Amino acid sequence: MHKPVKMFSQEGLIKDDKDFIRLRQEFERLIIDQMREQGCLPIHELGPFWSTKFLGEKYSFKLTMYAWYAGRKKSKEYDFWCEGKLVKSG
Repeated sequence: MHKPVKMFSQEGLIKDDKDFIRLRQEFERLIIDQMREQGCLPIHELGPFWSTKFLGEKYSFKLTMYAWYAGRKKSKEYDFWCEGKLVKSG
């Protein structure tokens, strides 16, 4: 039996679309830090998923990432989960 998948997400507002790339990268790092604190690793095949909606003078956004529980020690040793395996990049 496989372990349950956990969803992590962040929602908010952005004033200018020129900030999308920078803010998306920052929020991805924050979510991955939250995952690791809980002993989880991002699942490579499942995201991240980013969506935006124009609200007139600003944009709403939602960033969603999915993770698998690996344990606190392994979540610090490995970078992500891919095709059923723990992966170290580099």
